[in-house]
Amino acid sequence: MKIVAEQRLRSLGKSVVLVSPMPPPYGGIAHWTKMIYDFSRNESSVLLSVIDTSPRWRGIHDTGVIRRLVGGCLQILRDVFRLLFILNKNETGVVHLTTSGSLAVARDLLISWILRFLKINFIYHIRFGRIPEIAEANSLEWKVMANVMKRAFTVIAIDRTTLDTIKSRLHSVNAVFMPNCVDVGKLSLCVPNSGEERTAVFLGWVIPAKGIGELIDAWRVVDRRGWKLKIIGPAEDAYKQRLQENLEGYDVEFVGELPHQQAMEIVAGCGLFVLPSHSEGFPNVIAEAMAFGRPIIATKVGAIPEMLDGNCGLLIDKCNAQALAVALDKMLGDGHSRDEMGALARKKATEQYALDVVYRRYMTLWAQADC
Repeated sequence: MKIVAEQRLRSLGKSVVLVSPMPPPYGGIAHWTKMIYDFSRNESSVLLSVIDTSPRWRGIHDTGVIRRLVGGCLQILRDVFRLLFILNKNETGVVHLTTSGSLAVARDLLISWILRFLKINFIYHIRFGRIPEIAEANSLEWKVMANVMKRAFTVIAIDRTTLDTIKSRLHSVNAVFMPNCVDVGKLSLCVPNSGEERTAVFLGWVIPAKGIGELIDAWRVVDRRGWKLKIIGPAEDAYKQRLQENLEGYDVEFVGELPHQQAMEIVAGCGLFVLPSHSEGFPNVIAEAMAFGRPIIATKVGAIPEMLDGNCGLLIDKCNAQALAVALDKMLGDGHSRDEMGALARKKATEQYALDVVYRRYMTLWAQADC
C-alpha cells in the first residue's frame, strides 16, 4: 500500500499544501511543521507547500478577546489569500489542514467551504487534546469543528481518546489515529551538555497553561539534593519576574528561548524532564525526551498517558503542585527508576514515533485523498 501511494503521488505530480504554523515562535505544532517540511525536501515523490499560520501579531500571553477577534479575522483573510494563491499557482492534489482549535476553527470552516467549492479533498489534523471536553459540552467550537470534519476526506486524531470521541459522535466521519513524529536520526547527532546529569528541565512556552506555576511551587518544597531546575522557552518579562520572586537559593534558572539544537543538547544531557501542562495534544517535546532516553514526569492530558504507557515515565494529575512535588521527590532520589524509564522510553520512541515511519503514513493518506 505504501509503495502504491508513493507511485501515485509521483505519477500525478501534484502538490500537497500543508496549512500549519512555522517557527517562530517555536511551539510544538510549528516544530512539527518544520520537521515535516524539511523531510519532504528529500522526498522526490512529494511536492509540499506550506501556508504559515503562525499568529505573530500577538504575544504569547495576549489573550484579550477583542484583540484576538480583530487580529484573528485579519489573519484568517491572510491565510485564505495565501492558500488561494498557492492553489492557483500549483496543481494541488490535497490540502493538509492542521488546527489548534479555539478561534482558528473559523478559519478551518472557511477553508473547508472553499475546498469543497474547488473540489479539492483535505485532511483535517486535530492538534490538541480538548475534543472530549468540548464535545461533551456541545460547545460552538465543537459544532464548527464537527461541520469541518464532515467535509474532510480524513480526520487525524493524535490521541485515542479524541479518536473514540469523534467516532462515537460523528459516525459518517473517517477518522484515524496517528501519532506525532520525532527525527531520531537528527537527534542522535546532538551532543549532550555535560554537567546536566542533576538538572531537571522544562521546555516549552513559559505560560500558566504549561503548569509553570505548579512546577515552581513544587520545586520549592522538594528535597533537591544538589539538583537544579532549568526552564527553557519564551516568556514575557512581567510573568517571568513574578515567577522569579523569592526563588533565591532554589537553583532555578530561566534560560529563555533557545535555537532547537541548543535546547535539545540540554534535554539530551538532563537527569529528568518535566512537562506539567494543563492541556496538550501529542507534545513533540515528550517524544524528543523519550528518544534521548530521558526519564519524564508529565500530566495525564492529551496523548501523554499513551506515550508514557509501559513505564516510560511518571504521570500526575494536572494543576496539582502537591502531586508534582511527590513525583519529583521520587524521581530525584531514585536513579534506578530514572534509568529504567529512560531506556523503555527510548525504545518506544524509536520504534513507534520515528519520522520516516510516520511520514510514510502521511504519504498514504495524501495519496488516498488525491483522487
